[in-house]
Amino acid sequence: MFKIILISVVGVLLACSNSKQVEVSKNQAEKFDVVINATTTQVYCGGASPTEEILEELKTPNPASNVYLYLRKGDTNFIEKEIDYQLKTDDSGQVKISLPVGTYSIVFENKKDISVYNELIEKYGKGTSYQTAIDTNCLKSYFKQPNAILKVEENGENTITVNRKMHCQWTRIPCSHYKGDLPPSAPPK
Repeated sequence: MFKIILISVVGVLLACSNSKQVEVSKNQAEKFDVVINATTTQVYCGGASPTEEILEELKTPNPASNVYLYLRKGDTNFIEKEIDYQLKTDDSGQVKISLPVGTYSIVFENKKDISVYNELIEKYGKGTSYQTAIDTNCLKSYFKQPNAILKVEENGENTITVNRKMHCQWTRIPCSHYKGDLPPSAPPK
């Protein structure tokens, strides 16, 4: 009788351990390869009047090498929530990952979490001699907007490019206006 109970218990335990292995394998099978290409573009920030060629060059995306990207599930970047994936691009600005089907917000480091938001509020919440006080409603909206939205699909291409536009010193603080002097030939504020 004892042998029958022992064999039954061992059989149940083996069955449970096999079901966990199947579940893990099933979850792994539901992930799909994704390629994210990160780029940067720039704006003209002053100096000698640029040629059309220079302006076009500034608008041309360049690989964002060795930068961090942050992914959150959903199409809104809720900075109060945990980051689901932290990724680093390679020398060509690319990162590869396997993800489950779903929608993901992609942001660069300047929108990654509440600490970045709080730092901006601390530095520019009351304004400075060069910047107006940050509009907090505008800043909340700014942070909620991802740099790109990735939709991972079973039968999709699952490749996306996310661009970060590099701003001039006087326009780099979101939801604030620069009130200092501009360099010669700088574009208007």
